[in-house]
Amino acid sequence: RWVMVNTALKPYSGMVEIQAALPARACFVDGSGAKLATQTTASGACLVSLPMVPALGYQTVYELENPEGDVLAGNPAARDDLLRVDSAKNTIENAWIKVAVGPDGALNLIDKVNKVTYSNLAIFEDGGDAGDTYNTSYPRHDLVLTSRGQKAEIRFLEAGPLRARLVIKQHLRIPRELAPDRTTRSSETIILPIHTTVTVEANSALVKFHTAVSNTARDHRLRVLFPTGIQTTVSHAETQFDVVTRPISPQRYDD
Repeated sequence: RWVMVNTALKPYSGMVEIQAALPARACFVDGSGAKLATQTTASGACLVSLPMVPALGYQTVYELENPEGDVLAGNPAARDDLLRVDSAKNTIENAWIKVAVGPDGALNLIDKVNKVTYSNLAIFEDGGDAGDTYNTSYPRHDLVLTSRGQKAEIRFLEAGPLRARLVIKQHLRIPRELAPDRTTRSSETIILPIHTTVTVEANSALVKFHTAVSNTARDHRLRVLFPTGIQTTVSHAETQFDVVTRPISPQRYDD
């Protein structure tokens, strides 16, 4: 038996990863004997979809030999609580969202609950930076480059039914540094490798990102863009004792 302890102050339901060598025909059941959906991960661990675990409580699951074979009997694609993955089209879908990864690594996200589509998410943008350690300062003649339209390498690490993970490998060619006068970027370029792992789980409306950048350049700012489509002229930012309203476009100034 395996005891899952919830140390949070609210109930938990979701995935638990069991790092143990398990028999090939093992399955898991809860205290009532109901079978729990499982998935073998790329590392050989076992993902188990847990029912509700009480706040500051525990849930015990039992490992049994499964003579029937697949615990997900029938057609997994017909179950709303599981993922539907199409590795040929680079799409992942659950009950709440559908994610499609384009050839350049950008994501299109469909919010199925609110019927809203967000396009061109997670595009990388690189520009020059002539500032100090703390403050960004654009060079007088900047060159801004993006991953938009550049071919990315996309590969699935896991393809469901409880968790899907894919890695997006991108290689941006950017200036090596600023020119000696620091008013423009140099003509010499280098490759900036960016590897992003995208994770979607069956029982979650979240899209999780883990990005690793091998920073081979100087004097630059790399950021990732998530356009929302919101039309506004100001932003509201929380500070220690206030919520501050600022214009989204820099104001003109005399230096």
